[in-house]
Amino acid sequence: MKKAKEETIRIFIAIELPEDIQSKLQKLQDDLSSSMPDARWTKPGNIHLTLKFLGDVEVSRIDKISAILKGIAQNFSPFEISLAEIGAFPNSRKPSIIWVGVEKGAQQLVEIAKNIESSMEKIGFPKEKRPFRPHLTVGRVRELKHPEAMTKALDESNV
Repeated sequence: MKKAKEETIRIFIAIELPEDIQSKLQKLQDDLSSSMPDARWTKPGNIHLTLKFLGDVEVSRIDKISAILKGIAQNFSPFEISLAEIGAFPNSRKPSIIWVGVEKGAQQLVEIAKNIESSMEKIGFPKEKRPFRPHLTVGRVRELKHPEAMTKALDESNV
C-alpha cells in the first residue's frame, strides 16, 4: 500500500526588519524606480534578511527546526543593523537581483547564519555552497531592456 505524501511548506529562516529600515528601503525603491525601469520591486513588507533557505519542508519537521532556532537565538544578544551599499547579483552589468547590504550588525548576522547552517546540516538540510553575505533583496530583474540605465543607477546609488 502506498503511503500518503506528507504536506510540505516552503521555508526560509529570516529576520524581519524594523519599520525604520523598511521605510528607508521604500524610499530607496521610490527614488530608483524611474532610473531602473527593468526592476520589479519587492513589496516593503516582504523584504527580510534571509539567513537560510530550507526549501519545501515536511510539516512534521517544523517543531524540531523551531526548537533548534530558539536554542541558537538564546546564544545571541540583541543588536542593531544599518544599511550599506546597493548592489546586484551577479553584477551591475547583468543584474538579476538588486540588493542592499548590511553594514552595522553584519558580523553578528554572519555568526548567526553559521550556527544555523551547521545545525540545519546536522538534521539533513544541504549546506549552502556560497558564503553567506548579509543583504536585503529589494528588487529583481527578469528582462534587461535598459542595461545602461540600470548599470548607471546601481553605480551611482547611495542608501
